[in-house]
Amino acid sequence: MPINIEAIYVAVPTARVKARLPEGAPSFRSFVPNKTYISDGEIEGCGFMVRDDALRFVTRLVDQGFTTCLDHPDGEIVVADMINGLYAPSNWAVFEKVPAADHPGFTYSNIRLKDGKVSAIAFMDAWTPESSINFDYQRGVVPRFEDLELIGHENNHDLFRHKVTGKIFRVGRTSPPTGSPRVRIINPKPQPPSPPGD
Repeated sequence: MPINIEAIYVAVPTARVKARLPEGAPSFRSFVPNKTYISDGEIEGCGFMVRDDALRFVTRLVDQGFTTCLDHPDGEIVVADMINGLYAPSNWAVFEKVPAADHPGFTYSNIRLKDGKVSAIAFMDAWTPESSINFDYQRGVVPRFEDLELIGHENNHDLFRHKVTGKIFRVGRTSPPTGSPRVRIINPKPQPPSPPGD
């Protein structure tokens, strides 16, 4: 059964989770630092908004004895993003974009076990079409990264300002940016110019 991925996902075959962790899937779920855990019974996974956070989670799994496909295609851990797919070749994982029959004109981004037995898509508990980052990307609502400027970090979020519209975008983080102190944004909105004579 494929797992639906949003933004960036880290995934491991359920069989390897059971072999590596004493309580299997519940142990894996307890490692997940946010509310994006997903399982279809064949794959365990979780999502991140930022690549650095995903790679930190991979390091945590490697510390538990897992191997990664970033080093070798036989690795147990894969990382994929909803647009470009797998970060490195994998002998067990397949990335696919499939039409969303219940949402015409949209596609789901999925990771599935290469020889998986079931086909229904698994979604994280909080997923809705309205909250889907992938659907927003397909609608053209999510801006291109090069159109944004980082203005700081606040309450476990990176804050970006759109260079043209001034709109603020919040990107959830599971850890502070690498090499950067936590920055509190006092006023993230651009201020209108003062009227003449002020």
